[in-house]
Amino acid sequence: MPPVELRTLCLLTTLFAGVMVQQDLFGQRFSAPFNPFMSPNSQSIRITAENLEDIDWMEVDRRDEESWYHLYPFGERYFDTDLAPIPWNDQQIDLDFFFPYHGFRFNYSFATFSYPHYIQPPYTYPNPKWPDAEDMSFIASFMADQTVMHVGDVLISHLWYRIISRPVNEIGRDSTDRRPTANRNPSLGPKYRGHGHVEDADFLNQLTDDIRYGMVGARGFTADYAIVITWERMGYGGAPKYTAMHQYEEAKKWQNTYQMVLATDEIRSYAMFNYANINWTSSTAAGSLAGRGGKQSALVGFNGGNGTGFVQLPYSAEGNSYKLVQFGSTQTAGRWLCRVDEVIVYGGCTNDSTGQLRFDTPYGDMLGGFSLNVSGPCFREQNVIKLQIDELTIDCRRLDMVVARCTVPVNAIYRVGEVSIKLSTDGGRNYPFWNTFIILQHQFSNHPVQLINDPLLGYNDWHSPAANNLTLMWPAVNISSSAGVTIDISVWGYWEDLDGHEMVEVGRRKRNADAYD
Repeated sequence: MPPVELRTLCLLTTLFAGVMVQQDLFGQRFSAPFNPFMSPNSQSIRITAENLEDIDWMEVDRRDEESWYHLYPFGERYFDTDLAPIPWNDQQIDLDFFFPYHGFRFNYSFATFSYPHYIQPPYTYPNPKWPDAEDMSFIASFMADQTVMHVGDVLISHLWYRIISRPVNEIGRDSTDRRPTANRNPSLGPKYRGHGHVEDADFLNQLTDDIRYGMVGARGFTADYAIVITWERMGYGGAPKYTAMHQYEEAKKWQNTYQMVLATDEIRSYAMFNYANINWTSSTAAGSLAGRGGKQSALVGFNGGNGTGFVQLPYSAEGNSYKLVQFGSTQTAGRWLCRVDEVIVYGGCTNDSTGQLRFDTPYGDMLGGFSLNVSGPCFREQNVIKLQIDELTIDCRRLDMVVARCTVPVNAIYRVGEVSIKLSTDGGRNYPFWNTFIILQHQFSNHPVQLINDPLLGYNDWHSPAANNLTLMWPAVNISSSAGVTIDISVWGYWEDLDGHEMVEVGRRKRNADAYD
């Protein structure tokens, strides 16, 4: 079955002021990692009806007016293209990369103002009339009818987009060998390539760190390409298209602003939704009154197309979708993150009392000696976290609200096949989050430590009895994201027969080695 076109449908959003110190869903304070794109880089400007027509937007960050710093930069100043001057004329956006989504690979997309022509609310996905009717692939950050609005003669609603890539010499670089953003040299800044395309390695580095920080299993991902689409101050479908200039402050109270970010390395893909304002939840076409109520509220989720399936986010198609601003699946309020290349994997954590446990790898070595990053419930600082793999119970350490790290000791499992894996946050009294895990024989498992043979010196081979200079390589970020961390390197021998097995430490080869050296 040929892939269908990918449509990015993101319509409508309410008031939220970004802050530098966030609170998680339990009211606990935490400090997010430094993000230069989430910090104001200039003095905020007061925009009023009196100066609206005179502002030079090339000199102004559009996030400043209402402190939308959890959104990534957008607008004229950042080389975005605006589709709002030609509303209802959906424009195909050609990508110079492949975006894997729901098992397909796409190299073009549509950024739209409304739902497709074949949809009338209430709507259901996958399309129940497929294959007799279309069932398009789409990503919806806020799917509802909307209006492009003017104050006086000034257009205040915008649909911005820009496509971002790395310089050619940086694309495809092994992400596991890269130091954290704080230890990388900044580039010379964004380079405009025309037609909405920008080269900006610094932006992609920061986006990479935000994805790694926000979702388990993403610590080895590097964003080589991204597309940022921002719906700014959109009115609900059926709202007046023109209001008087002096009504600017009142008009802002009934507009939505939100953003979609799609990132990929052409193998893994992530979708991020950032919500700034959600003041209305539905449209007149859906039976709403002034943007609230009606047959169905805005839809938020992912449709695979061709009847393959639909996954929706919390508050989708509910009258309380304004909560998309107040909460989030990551450690930033108003930010939601999913992995979307194959099946849709929900990122972040949940406040549900039970649910599915997620981890950074679906399998482990039968000999143990590996760390497993797990996610599911939102972790509090006072939680006592334990992981149970088959009959083995191990202690885990909370890394942040989203991720806990559990280290499986060497020579502790010694079995193969599918086993149950469960997580407790109350010291082992209850294990309400669960999944299955695969234990592999050692020769079939992925070894993070690589044994390197010297092609020029045949005796420096790990199979040579006369070797005198052997080389090890490992992904340092899997040990720690902090540069300067030291490790000990030791050699173990393994022996087994029909009666049993044994692991013995042969010797310690090096102490306090630099993990990034």
